[in-house]
Amino acid sequence: MHFAIWTTNRPKSGAIEQVLQTSPYTAGKATFSNYKVSSSVPDMPITLRDIRTGARNRAMHCRREKPDADYFVWMEWWVYPDIEGENYWIMGVVYIENRDGVGHYGYSYHLEVPSAVLDLLLDGRWLDLEQIMHMLGAEANIGDSGGSPSLWSDGMLVRKDEFIFATQAALAPFFNRFYY
Repeated sequence: MHFAIWTTNRPKSGAIEQVLQTSPYTAGKATFSNYKVSSSVPDMPITLRDIRTGARNRAMHCRREKPDADYFVWMEWWVYPDIEGENYWIMGVVYIENRDGVGHYGYSYHLEVPSAVLDLLLDGRWLDLEQIMHMLGAEANIGDSGGSPSLWSDGMLVRKDEFIFATQAALAPFFNRFYY
């Protein structure tokens, strides 16, 4: 079974590849290829609508790039307000769609976004999280290593782990008997 993955970012694709190589559903059966495709939504989505639209758009673009794949995989960070609107949280989202158009979302842990980061994220310039972290003194290309959560947790939470959990949550409904 072949999985077309929309990213070439190593922490993101590495997490998905690790899950595919070790899950009870796909170990020894999964192959994958990576593509860079557009979501047609902001680089740092802050609404559920952007996340869902971006997921469907990237799945559609991946389908064009690799029409013979069995599954199409998309992943992204998402910053969103809690129900009270007082705090904002970041989490990883993975969406997997099969060739029949059936899709499932998986979500990772939720980590509160620091106020200094949030102020820049919501200031109307539409900066992405990596740009903001670099402005605040983080190394360039932090997204290619541990990611922002790694900086905000002194290394306890890393980007790859976030996408491992989200991928597992999106993959299970395709194979686990309780979903059928």
